[in-house]
Amino acid sequence: MIERLIIAALLMELCYGAVLLFLLMKALARGAAYRRRAETSARVRPQIREALVEYLPGSNNLETLRNFAKSYHRDFVDGILEVHNAVSGGARDRLWELSLELGLVHDWCNDSRSRDRTKRWLAFERLALACAYEPCRRIAGDLQLRGLEDPDVEVRFAAARGLAYSADIEEIKQVFELAISQNSLGRVLLTESLRPHAVALCATVVSEALRSTDEARVQSALEIALAWERAVPLMDLHRLIADGSPSIRQLSLRLLPLVPSSPENESVVIRALSDKMRSTALEAVVAAGRLRIEAAIPGLTHFLKWGDQELSRAAADALADIPPRGWEILQEFGPPRGVAPTLSPKTQPFTLTRSDRPAEVKASV
Repeated sequence: MIERLIIAALLMELCYGAVLLFLLMKALARGAAYRRRAETSARVRPQIREALVEYLPGSNNLETLRNFAKSYHRDFVDGILEVHNAVSGGARDRLWELSLELGLVHDWCNDSRSRDRTKRWLAFERLALACAYEPCRRIAGDLQLRGLEDPDVEVRFAAARGLAYSADIEEIKQVFELAISQNSLGRVLLTESLRPHAVALCATVVSEALRSTDEARVQSALEIALAWERAVPLMDLHRLIADGSPSIRQLSLRLLPLVPSSPENESVVIRALSDKMRSTALEAVVAAGRLRIEAAIPGLTHFLKWGDQELSRAAADALADIPPRGWEILQEFGPPRGVAPTLSPKTQPFTLTRSDRPAEVKASV
C-alpha cells in the first residue's frame, strides 16, 4: 500500500514537472517571439514613417504603403496614428483617406463588434480619431451610436468622442448626456470634444440641465460649461446664485463673467458680496472685478479694509479692474493686507515714491 502511494506521488510530481516545463517553454517561446517582433518593429517603423511622410504632400505611389499594410499591419497602423499626432488640416485628411483606401477604417468597424472588450475599445479609440474626417464619419456613425450603449464605460467614452464630430445636434446631445452622468474623470474626457458645440448645447440641453431639480446634474453641467472657458449664452445663472446650494452658487458666480451681462447678474453679485459663507463672498468679489461692476465698489472697499488676507487681495485685484474709481480707492487705502507693495503690477500705485514719479508730477509737487 505504501509503495503504491509513493508511486502515485512520484507520478503526480512528474505531471506537475511536465506542466511547469511546458509553461516555461511556452513563456520562453513567447518571449522570443516578442523580441523578434520588437526587432522587426524597430527596423520597419522608420521606413513606414518615411513612406507616409512622402505620401502626405501629394505622392500617389500607394504600392509601398499597401505592402507595408499587408506585411506589417500592426506596425503600419501604429505608424498612421503616430503621424496623425504630428499633422493637421489637409495632411490629416489625406492620412485618413489613405486609411479608407487601404481598408483600415473598415477593419476597425469590424473590430468594434468584437466580443473582446480590449479589441472593441481599441477599435472605437481609432474610429474616434478617424471620425474627424467626414467620409470616415459617414461609415462609422451608426457604430458610434451603438457604442454609447456598450456595457464597458471606456468603450462608451471612446464612441462618444467619435460621435462628437457629428453635425447632428441630437447626437451631440447624447454625448453631453453621457458626460453629465459620469464622474469628474468622465466629464474631463468628453468636455474638450464638446467644446466646438458649446453655443448650441447651451441653448438646449445645458439650459435644461441647469433647471433640473437634481443638484448633481446641475453641478455637472456647470463644471462642463466652466471647463469650456468660452462665452456661453446662459441667461438664468442669477437664479442659481440667488436660490442654489452653496456649491452651485459658487460655480455659478465663477461662470458669470462668461455669460452676457445683465442687470439681474450685477444685482445678484452685489447681494452675494454680503453672503455669510466666506467662499461665496470670495467668488462674488472676483466676479465683480471681472464684470467691472461699479455698484460693487463699496462692498469691495469694505473687504479691502476689513477682510482677511485672501479677501483683501481679491478685493484689491477687483478694484484694479474698475477704473478710475477703483484706482483712486487703491491709492487712498494702500496695498491690501499682507501684500508687499511690489507684489504685482496691480498694486504698482502703492510702490511709487516721490523720486519715482514722472517729471510733470514732480514739478507739481
